[in-house]
Amino acid sequence: MSFMQPKNSIIICGSKGYGKSLDEIVDSFGEIVRNNMLVSNMGYGKRESDLQILNCHVYDRRNQDDLSEYLKFTSEEVIKSFQSYVKTAKSQYKTFINNNTNLMKQLISKHSIPVTLTQEIRCGLSYVAQAVAANLYPYMIGFSLTEQENTRHKVNHLALNASSHKIDVEIQLIIELHNKNLIDATLCAMMDTEDMELDCSVIQPKQYSIELLVDLCGQVTLHNPQAPITLSKGYEVSQGDSIVITPAKADAK
Repeated sequence: MSFMQPKNSIIICGSKGYGKSLDEIVDSFGEIVRNNMLVSNMGYGKRESDLQILNCHVYDRRNQDDLSEYLKFTSEEVIKSFQSYVKTAKSQYKTFINNNTNLMKQLISKHSIPVTLTQEIRCGLSYVAQAVAANLYPYMIGFSLTEQENTRHKVNHLALNASSHKIDVEIQLIIELHNKNLIDATLCAMMDTEDMELDCSVIQPKQYSIELLVDLCGQVTLHNPQAPITLSKGYEVSQGDSIVITPAKADAK
């Protein structure tokens, strides 16, 4: 079955590295949002970004021929892909003052989220704030849910800019936004395995995203589930130490 999201659905892409392509998942969404130098054909969708969100530095320099100053944060291959993309893609490029940190603080206060921001948030969360403020309910993929996962990011070498951002606080913010049903970060729980598996020890996966993955991949295994899973009638659930979900078999005639 080919699963298609509603046309107004939004997916915001981080850049956590996987040994498998996430193209089909990302391209099933109505609107694709990528950040900084993550562009199409880098494992997070083949379609061009509808929105390419850049921090102020990358935004101001995006049309320059020499971006070698960013080699301390990413690879030459990523930079060249970004430069080529900027020259041809029809994406809309946007940047937000201080990566929308003040807007995120307002959302934290409004929704009583137990997180305190003392430093500017990273670019990847800037459009999360914008979408939540507009009641758009974004889906997130490729963002870290633990600090250990930071080393897997394929675009930014996050250890180098950790001093200017509170990565642990940003991770907790993603978790709390998910728990408050303001975003869906289920896809961030995907494990780097050949089959589709989710580590549910940090967040409880949401029904819509689980069903999306089953429809696209044929089977999803949930490890460390923290609560019972509720799904539509079109799915079979095998309970054990882990939960295996597959499409329901058609009734024999």
